[in-house]
Amino acid sequence: MKLDRAKIAIALMAFLLGFSTFALLNTRHVGKEMTALVSGMRDTPPTTKDITRLEREWSRYEPVLDLYSRHDEVERISQAIEKLRPLYDTGQLDDFEVLLDEVTHALEHLVHTETPIISNIL
Repeated sequence: MKLDRAKIAIALMAFLLGFSTFALLNTRHVGKEMTALVSGMRDTPPTTKDITRLEREWSRYEPVLDLYSRHDEVERISQAIEKLRPLYDTGQLDDFEVLLDEVTHALEHLVHTETPIISNIL
């Protein structure tokens, strides 16, 4: 009986370690990819194709991040990305740039809050 409990405890610890490692690596990957897309929109004048690609990539990453990340951070990024297209379509490029900055900061904050450092653990 004690041996079974030990096996279960080891299996749970292995699962938690594996899931935590996946979550950390995935969050860093998403942050890096999405930040690169946003930076690319700043380097050259953005197009509708760029915005569509950003929306598509985020819709691919969002459900996975929602499983383990703080929902308010993920929601903040989602809302900002949803507002980009209407601002671009109406020609409000100053507000568009501000929103791109907000997306970048929200992505950086998401990666920071998911990184296992003392201040995040405590």
